[in-house]
Amino acid sequence: MIRFHKSRSTIFLFFAFSVNASDNLHFLIKSYQWDVIEEMFRHKSPARESEVYSLINYHEKAPGGDSEKRFLFLISQIKGSFVSNYNREDIDKILQNALPHQSVVFRLSFWKLYQELEKRRILSSEEKAIFLAKLSFEMDPVSRRVFEELTKVLTENNSTAELIKRVDSLSNEEKKYYIKTEIWIRYAKAIAREGDLGRARDEYVKLTQDPETPDYIRTFAYQDLKKYLSEDSFLNLRVSNILGFINQMSGEEANSFLRKNKQEFRSRMDNSVSFYEAGRFLSMIDDVDTLISLVQSNRNHVNEDQEKFVRFGDVLLSKNKHQSAIRLMEKFPEINDAGRFRVLMLAYEKSGNREKSIDNLIRYLAAYPFNLHYQDKLIDLLIQKNGSSTKYAENIYWKKAMDEMPDLPVKGRLVYWYFRYLKANNRNDELKSQLQTYYSKIAGSYYTRVIREEFESELNEIPDPPNPTANRDSLFRYLSKTAGVPELSGKILKKNLGFAYFDKSFDLGVKLTNIQSKIKGERLLATAADYFRLGEESFGMNLVNYYARDRNLSILEKEEILVGIGDLSQNTYFSAFYTRSLLKRYKIPDDPILLPTSIASRIYPRPHREMVVKHSRDAGISEDVVYAIMRQESFYKENAISRSNAQGLMQIMPATGRELARNLRVTNYSLFNPNTSIQFGSRFLAYLMKENQNDMRWASIAYNGGPGNLRKWKRNHYTGDFNHFLEDVPYKESRDYCRITVSNYYAYDIMKKYHGL
Repeated sequence: MIRFHKSRSTIFLFFAFSVNASDNLHFLIKSYQWDVIEEMFRHKSPARESEVYSLINYHEKAPGGDSEKRFLFLISQIKGSFVSNYNREDIDKILQNALPHQSVVFRLSFWKLYQELEKRRILSSEEKAIFLAKLSFEMDPVSRRVFEELTKVLTENNSTAELIKRVDSLSNEEKKYYIKTEIWIRYAKAIAREGDLGRARDEYVKLTQDPETPDYIRTFAYQDLKKYLSEDSFLNLRVSNILGFINQMSGEEANSFLRKNKQEFRSRMDNSVSFYEAGRFLSMIDDVDTLISLVQSNRNHVNEDQEKFVRFGDVLLSKNKHQSAIRLMEKFPEINDAGRFRVLMLAYEKSGNREKSIDNLIRYLAAYPFNLHYQDKLIDLLIQKNGSSTKYAENIYWKKAMDEMPDLPVKGRLVYWYFRYLKANNRNDELKSQLQTYYSKIAGSYYTRVIREEFESELNEIPDPPNPTANRDSLFRYLSKTAGVPELSGKILKKNLGFAYFDKSFDLGVKLTNIQSKIKGERLLATAADYFRLGEESFGMNLVNYYARDRNLSILEKEEILVGIGDLSQNTYFSAFYTRSLLKRYKIPDDPILLPTSIASRIYPRPHREMVVKHSRDAGISEDVVYAIMRQESFYKENAISRSNAQGLMQIMPATGRELARNLRVTNYSLFNPNTSIQFGSRFLAYLMKENQNDMRWASIAYNGGPGNLRKWKRNHYTGDFNHFLEDVPYKESRDYCRITVSNYYAYDIMKKYHGL
């Protein structure tokens, strides 16, 4: 427990240092290292704004936190002087006095104090408004959250004129940022209550034409318009405006509106929201004739966002209108969104047309190969197992899948089963020909080593290329022999393989390194990075999303910014996650052998390395094993929490954590603390490795599916060949988990032996 020694003076100068000046402390906050923060302040009191904020978070989230101390630190932070006991006079002074410089840390503290005052019911309704109005309203996510709360309080107080005045005082740029969803509907409602129905009507209509407005807000807007406008006034709105509410109407009302305005539903819409809402409604009632006409008249809106067209097909599928979905999707073959092929695949499957279902499944995976569920579905269609015998689909399907699927790691399972198909059908010359260069088709896949093991005799008949680094073809022939295993790939270890790096990967690495200067030079992005440094990711994302929309950035440009912010804020999760996402979008394989270090080190980082080295060594396992599991479990996110309540970097279940804590004699711990999570996870992994002959493959299945399930599956499906066993494990999640984590393990080994990291 932290004990604070009261200084001679009760006045603290909470200096508003920049976030960069306190990076180390903020990293501790972001990464939930409460034990380190506790030790820092065991014998000293906080003096800086950031130090006070660290203790506010400590007492909020740490196992030894004290809610009363947190409350006092919040008051101290905003008041600017230390308070040792709660006194209402301190709150009054905050209400009366001007606030100091408002840094990111100060604004976060201000919002947390308001939430605590609200929870304790200390402020009256009028005082809430006074308190909230004290914050300066800037282009800042906390300011926006506070402004949203202020509009809520003013609405509850029936202070409609004050609410309107507050909104109208914002600049045009601030209105673009602030006036969304709840704030917007409160503003429109206030105008209506003040009697200006024409202006209120216009605000409600603009609200529903905003693509970011969710359905529940549309419902409120529709109910308000019906309340404040007469039936005639409502129906005198432009048809395209009423279409923004079509899915909020009762069935009878909506159908009546459709009958009276059928031609309008077939016409060009002046905005994308009216088009989408009309199309969604027509899909719900299965009026495909009108829906087709609507799409034909609004190709501009379809081209802007083809996913919205696909959603019409999804609605039809949800209503079991499979023939209608087929008719709609087939009517527009020029739409190449992957989702269109997915809808057709499912619709044809439900209609009993196996040939077209397989054809569209392959086309879907050709456009979007990263869906492991549908990758497995394809294999299930290409092979039929009956006990120990396997029946394979006709060659035409195998050839189509092999030709159309892009050459990426996710193609690995298809290539593996294709080779088994060739061998089972005695097509040995074709098999040997394919084996010579298979690595180029599935670089970085778990299955490169599986193929090398299973087809070792065939590969041994293929001569080694004389100079593996002569050109790309020679390198891929060599890697097809060795599968990139470092112990077998001595001829290319420590060699410059830049000549064979995947297209666009080097340029992407340069771009991601240079993006940091852009972030530092843009005020909104620099502020977003400040929030990320403090672990306030939702606030940071709010600014990034606004910046991307306001400047009409592509998804690629936005994700490049997120990588840069992750790098600047020491947020490994964002840096790794969005680098991986960019690789997928560019369809660049994530094979660390053939990626520049600038990319490979971002997707296979080693965060908290001192902790990992210590605890893996203490547990007697490789640090690469720990990182392999961490990457899959949390993707390096310290506060990750699963639907089943697994927590932290290593995703330890609370019950498992309690057992490990007893065994390790650890008390007063948090599973979100990286030191605790890595310690517990390393010990649990060490136990599983020992139970499974130190084989990462078996241990990974036990980590995911449980040791008991592994024993059962082993009894029922293992016949001496692990690779065949894994294909037969009945639980898909554990199959995928093993492939991914073992592939991670190989990648970290490669990072060490190829890149020296």
